[in-house]
Amino acid sequence: MTLKINGTTISTQPSEHGWVSRNPLGVNGLGHSIYPATREYELRWDIIDATTYNQLQAFYTACDPTGTVVVTLPQFANSSYTSVDYSGCILREPQYGGYFEQHYQDVILLIVNVRT
Repeated sequence: MTLKINGTTISTQPSEHGWVSRNPLGVNGLGHSIYPATREYELRWDIIDATTYNQLQAFYTACDPTGTVVVTLPQFANSSYTSVDYSGCILREPQYGGYFEQHYQDVILLIVNVRT
Protein backbone atom coordinates (compact mmCIF):
# COMPACT_ATOMS: atom_id res chain seq x y z
CA MET A 1 0.00 0.00 0.00
CA THR A 2 1.49 3.30 -1.11
CA LEU A 3 0.48 6.29 0.98
CA LYS A 4 0.80 9.71 -0.65
CA ILE A 5 0.32 13.34 0.28
CA ASN A 6 -0.22 15.76 -2.62
CA GLY A 7 1.00 13.07 -5.02
CA THR A 8 4.30 12.47 -3.18
CA THR A 9 4.91 9.03 -1.69
CA ILE A 10 5.84 9.01 1.99
CA SER A 11 9.45 7.83 1.95
CA THR A 12 9.13 5.38 4.86
CA GLN A 13 5.95 3.35 5.20
CA PRO A 14 4.40 3.59 8.68
CA SER A 15 4.68 0.79 11.24
CA GLU A 16 0.91 0.90 11.46
CA HIS A 17 -1.86 2.99 10.00
CA GLY A 18 -5.63 2.98 9.90
CA TRP A 19 -8.96 4.71 10.22
CA VAL A 20 -9.69 6.23 13.64
CA SER A 21 -12.98 5.25 15.26
CA ARG A 22 -15.50 8.07 15.47
CA ASN A 23 -17.25 8.94 18.71
CA PRO A 24 -21.01 9.40 18.37
CA LEU A 25 -22.32 12.94 18.75
CA GLY A 26 -25.63 11.72 20.10
CA VAL A 27 -28.62 9.55 19.30
CA ASN A 28 -31.50 10.26 16.95
CA GLY A 29 -35.18 9.67 17.74
CA LEU A 30 -34.98 6.07 16.51
CA GLY A 31 -32.06 5.24 18.80
CA HIS A 32 -29.38 5.26 16.08
CA SER A 33 -26.04 6.95 16.75
CA ILE A 34 -25.26 10.22 14.99
CA TYR A 35 -21.64 10.52 13.83
CA PRO A 36 -19.53 13.40 12.49
CA ALA A 37 -19.53 13.71 8.69
CA THR A 38 -15.74 13.46 8.43
CA ARG A 39 -13.23 10.81 9.46
CA GLU A 40 -9.61 10.72 10.61
CA TYR A 41 -6.72 8.54 9.48
CA GLU A 42 -3.67 7.96 11.67
CA LEU A 43 -0.14 7.06 10.57
CA ARG A 44 2.32 5.76 13.21
CA TRP A 45 6.02 4.99 13.04
CA ASP A 46 7.93 3.26 15.83
CA ILE A 47 11.14 4.89 14.66
CA ILE A 48 12.16 6.94 11.60
CA ASP A 49 15.22 8.81 10.44
CA ALA A 50 15.48 12.59 10.36
CA THR A 51 14.98 12.71 6.57
CA THR A 52 11.56 11.06 6.80
CA TYR A 53 10.53 13.23 9.76
CA ASN A 54 11.56 16.32 7.80
CA GLN A 55 9.42 15.10 4.88
CA LEU A 56 6.40 14.82 7.19
CA GLN A 57 7.08 18.29 8.57
CA ALA A 58 7.42 19.63 5.00
CA PHE A 59 4.02 18.14 4.10
CA TYR A 60 2.52 19.95 7.08
CA THR A 61 4.26 23.25 6.29
CA ALA A 62 3.36 23.09 2.58
CA CYS A 63 -0.36 22.86 3.30
CA ASP A 64 -0.26 26.27 4.98
CA PRO A 65 -1.19 28.37 1.88
CA THR A 66 -4.44 26.51 1.12
CA GLY A 67 -4.91 24.67 4.38
CA THR A 68 -5.75 21.39 2.68
CA VAL A 69 -4.02 18.47 0.97
CA VAL A 70 -4.93 15.51 -1.22
CA VAL A 71 -4.07 12.18 0.42
CA THR A 72 -3.97 8.70 -1.08
CA LEU A 73 -5.22 6.22 1.50
CA PRO A 74 -6.89 2.82 1.60
CA GLN A 75 -10.56 3.21 0.77
CA PHE A 76 -12.73 3.25 3.88
CA ALA A 77 -14.74 0.05 4.53
CA ASN A 78 -13.07 -1.81 1.66
CA SER A 79 -11.16 -4.95 2.65
CA SER A 80 -9.14 -5.03 -0.59
CA TYR A 81 -7.15 -1.91 0.44
CA THR A 82 -7.91 -0.13 -2.80
CA SER A 83 -6.14 3.25 -2.88
CA VAL A 84 -8.36 6.31 -3.14
CA ASP A 85 -7.52 10.02 -3.34
CA TYR A 86 -9.28 12.15 -0.72
CA SER A 87 -9.18 15.92 -1.25
CA GLY A 88 -9.80 18.71 1.22
CA CYS A 89 -7.96 16.91 4.03
CA ILE A 90 -6.08 18.66 6.81
CA LEU A 91 -2.83 17.53 8.43
CA ARG A 92 -2.17 17.89 12.12
CA GLU A 93 1.38 18.81 13.01
CA PRO A 94 3.59 15.67 13.21
CA GLN A 95 4.33 14.57 16.78
CA TYR A 96 7.09 12.42 18.20
CA GLY A 97 7.75 10.88 21.58
CA GLY A 98 11.54 11.03 21.69
CA TYR A 99 14.79 11.39 19.78
CA PHE A 100 17.58 8.81 19.99
CA GLU A 101 20.74 8.43 17.88
CA GLN A 102 19.47 10.64 15.04
CA HIS A 103 16.08 8.90 14.87
CA TYR A 104 12.63 10.07 15.93
CA GLN A 105 10.58 7.64 18.01
CA ASP A 106 6.81 7.12 18.33
CA VAL A 107 5.93 9.45 15.45
CA ILE A 108 2.26 10.21 14.70
CA LEU A 109 0.77 12.04 11.73
CA LEU A 110 -2.99 12.54 11.92
CA ILE A 111 -5.01 13.32 8.79
CA VAL A 112 -8.38 14.91 9.57
CA ASN A 113 -11.40 16.15 7.63
CA VAL A 114 -11.43 13.05 5.41
CA ARG A 115 -14.79 12.80 3.64
CA THR A 116 -15.62 9.22 2.80
